[in-house]
Amino acid sequence: MAAKLAHYIATVSGIVFVITMLNYYYSVVLFPEGNPSIASAARCASLLAAYFATRVVLVTFAGAVFTKPLAVGLTTLVVSYLEPIAASFQRSKSLVAYSLINVASQALGTGTSAKMTPGAGTVPSSGATAIVGEGTEVNGWVLPAALVIEVAAMVLLTIWRMKRLEIAPGTERG
Repeated sequence: MAAKLAHYIATVSGIVFVITMLNYYYSVVLFPEGNPSIASAARCASLLAAYFATRVVLVTFAGAVFTKPLAVGLTTLVVSYLEPIAASFQRSKSLVAYSLINVASQALGTGTSAKMTPGAGTVPSSGATAIVGEGTEVNGWVLPAALVIEVAAMVLLTIWRMKRLEIAPGTERG
């Protein structure tokens, strides 16, 4: 189960990263003036890949909870549509995966202009505060820590649920 999930995450993240970098290349070819650096594009691609990795885990978790594919899809969609609303609140924006989209957007300088403060950057892994927009901040260490905890909890609950349903191997009961 864990190997299959790791494979899906690696595949989806890799595809998202490559496609984002390909889009960056075409934007540089078509609009050569005023482009962000390759490092900014790679940072944006990495953040987008991390966001979609959380979606893979969410789909897998929903699949372990519900038996009907429609329920799995609807649950994933509802959570994905509610996350931007949660990200609009100051207290929860450092706790939801959608904040990765906001930070990725700022990595390329799109949307509202990001303000740089000393010791701050647009990368959450910098350990500082990442400025997302006017008056909105995402804490640079809380977001990755929260996402790691959320993803780990969903993976562990998925494995537990599948073993309980005797879907996963190694669940022989005596």
